[in-house]
Amino acid sequence: MTRTPVTAANPLAVEQTLLLLCADLAIIVAAARISSWIFGLAGQPPVVGEILGGVVLGPSVLGHVYPGAITALLTRETTAILSALAQIGLILLMLLIGLEFPFDRLVRAAKPAAAVAAAGIVVPFAASFAVGGYLYSLSPGRSSLAAFRLYFATAVSITAIPIMGRILMHTRLARTRMGLTAITAAALDDALGWLLLGAVVVTTTEGRVSASALAASFAGILVLSAAFWLLGRFAVARIRVARAPSGGLATGALAGVLVVAFGLATATNALGVFSILGGFLGGVAGSFNRDLAEAIKTSIGDLVAVFFLPIFFVFSGLRTDLGSLGTDPRLWGALLLVIAVSCATKFGATALAARLAGLAWKESLSIGLLMNTRALMALVVINIGADLGVLSPTAFFWLVTMALFTTVITTPILRWAYPEPERLPDWETEPAVAPNAAPTRP
Repeated sequence: MTRTPVTAANPLAVEQTLLLLCADLAIIVAAARISSWIFGLAGQPPVVGEILGGVVLGPSVLGHVYPGAITALLTRETTAILSALAQIGLILLMLLIGLEFPFDRLVRAAKPAAAVAAAGIVVPFAASFAVGGYLYSLSPGRSSLAAFRLYFATAVSITAIPIMGRILMHTRLARTRMGLTAITAAALDDALGWLLLGAVVVTTTEGRVSASALAASFAGILVLSAAFWLLGRFAVARIRVARAPSGGLATGALAGVLVVAFGLATATNALGVFSILGGFLGGVAGSFNRDLAEAIKTSIGDLVAVFFLPIFFVFSGLRTDLGSLGTDPRLWGALLLVIAVSCATKFGATALAARLAGLAWKESLSIGLLMNTRALMALVVINIGADLGVLSPTAFFWLVTMALFTTVITTPILRWAYPEPERLPDWETEPAVAPNAAPTRP
């Protein structure tokens, strides 16, 4: 069927697109809720079920049964709109994650977190860059070998702050020494990861890495981060929150929060570090005022979780084709190699760094496990890579599977290791790790 281009002067085409968009949204939200409920019974975070729900709706399952269903519902117009909605959801999620944690106590976690973040970037990046050449020979994308290796190494090095945050909240570990160290390290880890991703984008589009552009982006992010840290510490903390009867923000206050979040997203995008980091910076500033943080979460938390995020996760699943590996044993072996390298380097390096920074073995191993969680942030990187042509469908499948695996194993192990998290050291009651402290025994 020939589709008419959508313009303001063509109301029939607009109505047709709206009809398909509503159908897409209904299917996506329903599939996400059903699949996340099923996997939630096994103690998994919603993201796991939502991604696998997308896999079912994509070429791997539904595409085999009804080959024309996907192309009929996901037109060029609806795909563009859904992609934009997904990005809005990511910005708002990063805002909520920034609000959730006690960043006013960040200084106490700074030393171990910096060590963990450095290890979590350098070791996985180097190892993944090394094996990237072999993987590229098996399934090259439309870019150069250098771009692929850099991109693959970035996807493996990054940590999923939002998913880690949700796991820490679900397991009641968010305000512990271990939890705060992990989330702080992940924030530093991802900030470096976005800069690396900027290098990949430049390499792919211009064929070179611009050191001056990367330095300018890094300096801009540091200035912006410091500004909003100070704003939160000395201004936002003193704001009196105007609440609606429902407990959320009053209409004007909510509008102001959204203006700040989307304005920051625009600013960070202009600096070359992608929009979602702007939402996180807004959350960091708001975290200094707990009344404000709770009101924002009450106002937008459910809408983000139920509507915006499933769009992104299901979309990622839709792009995942289980048939891309075929029957070639080398491709399946490469999948195992990707998972092994990703887990061994990220988990091992960050756990050892935490131990050397003075944390107990149990806390250190838990930090390594949390830093190995990649789902959301890796999926953002992976999807951008697919859009740029850096990743082939096979490489996309390798990395999505790795991101899912590293997320699936985290919550069950943490719940087994910490059945009574309220007895863990907390930054409010335990002293900070001494600068020259020797590693303590668990």
